[in-house]
Amino acid sequence: MNKQWTIALCLLLASIFVRLPFYFVDVVNWDESTFILMGQSLLDGHLPYTELWDIKPPVAFAAFALFILLLGKSIMAIRIAGTICVFLTAWFIYLIGKKIGSEGAGIFAGLMSIVGLSTIRGAQATMTEHVAVVLLAAALVWLTTRQLKPLVLFFGGILLTLAALVRLNLAFVVVAIGFWLVYGLLRDQSPKLKGIFAYCGGSFGTIFLTYVPYLLTGKSSIWFDSVVLAPLSYSGSGEDPAGYKLILLLIGFWLLYFLWCQISRSPQREFSLLQVTLLGIVVSIVLGGEFHQHYYIQGFPFLALTLALFWCKLPIRLGRMIIVALASFFLVLELNPVYAKYGELSDRWIGGQPLNHGTAYEIVAYLEQHNPTNEPVYMMKDHIVYWFTDLKPLSKVATHPSNLGKEYLYQYVVGATDSMTAELAQIFAQKPQFVVKRIEEKFIESNPPLKRRLEQILTTEYELTQQIGDREIYHRR
Repeated sequence: MNKQWTIALCLLLASIFVRLPFYFVDVVNWDESTFILMGQSLLDGHLPYTELWDIKPPVAFAAFALFILLLGKSIMAIRIAGTICVFLTAWFIYLIGKKIGSEGAGIFAGLMSIVGLSTIRGAQATMTEHVAVVLLAAALVWLTTRQLKPLVLFFGGILLTLAALVRLNLAFVVVAIGFWLVYGLLRDQSPKLKGIFAYCGGSFGTIFLTYVPYLLTGKSSIWFDSVVLAPLSYSGSGEDPAGYKLILLLIGFWLLYFLWCQISRSPQREFSLLQVTLLGIVVSIVLGGEFHQHYYIQGFPFLALTLALFWCKLPIRLGRMIIVALASFFLVLELNPVYAKYGELSDRWIGGQPLNHGTAYEIVAYLEQHNPTNEPVYMMKDHIVYWFTDLKPLSKVATHPSNLGKEYLYQYVVGATDSMTAELAQIFAQKPQFVVKRIEEKFIESNPPLKRRLEQILTTEYELTQQIGDREIYHRR
């Protein structure tokens, strides 16, 4: 077997091993459930934001629609798609590492990427970050293994912009690489001016193609509100998650670049492109508003690659071996949740229990028994139940349940009301037969008026009929 095929097979097997035990869990991160619902809505013939609504760009939902179409309608299918994304990212990282450093650096970075993309909190689900980072890594492979001619830059602009249309914060990376190209032009290096125009043409052309369906159907304002204005509003909504670290990160990047220049005699273009990409990702996370740990998925493979490149340039072989030993030790420790999940699955198998497990599956079983005619249901948690039962959310705003508590987004959603309590009233006006909520849910607890109104409705119009874990199921009187 060809050596590269052997490496690819090993990376694939590693990706499967690390992610397999999470194929059977109902919900790892509830954002994944929203992406699934949006993807299904697209398959059902509805443009994103017209039937259901979420704040992510449209290519994110197209990706999940493609996963469902090609792999089937199941959580396992979605998680398999995530495994493919992790494998492809690791493979692209390997190719970049081999090009800039050595084959060993590529393998090292690829394996670190697999572990990082699967053990960060929430990363066991298939997230938009997994999709976006594949496109980012593919773009870097494309740009680092070819001369920067206009056609190459045109397709590079397309790949990078597709990544930004999955995770809009990555627009920072598209702009950062654009400035990097201009810097090369000013230094009389590659690319030439027409190459920069080609890069911009690929980028703006890709954005325009996502706008065309809305333009042709007379829904241009929906695209602009949902793809441009809502994310801008979101970016200003949260506290700065890591602003105090920004200066340290900038200093760190410049130090890395300086050290690379000292220890490497190879061309600097590829490494500087890698660092510009990583810097753009860091800035986008810092300035992106509300912060969650799974955002780290976007930058981890490129950080792993940077570290692996330095590792392969160390002049002392013993030092490289020590670093590999230490890295291997920490990677094995990071895999503890994977080992624990394998143990849990083994116990379920031995005990004759179904491998698919979780609160959502139990709620579905309850509704199949008590709601055989598929009357409307309002899911304030575990909204993947809609998908399992072929039901729809009762509000565009509440496609992702927590968006109900983000009043600043309402103005960008067609059909939304002007307040949380009014939106809640609009939902309950549809008389859902069942309401499912967690005993204490952050987006409810942090909004006292919403909490009071919900308690009033549940007390007067519903009765608590079942509790599954910390989920309460209310039935309409």
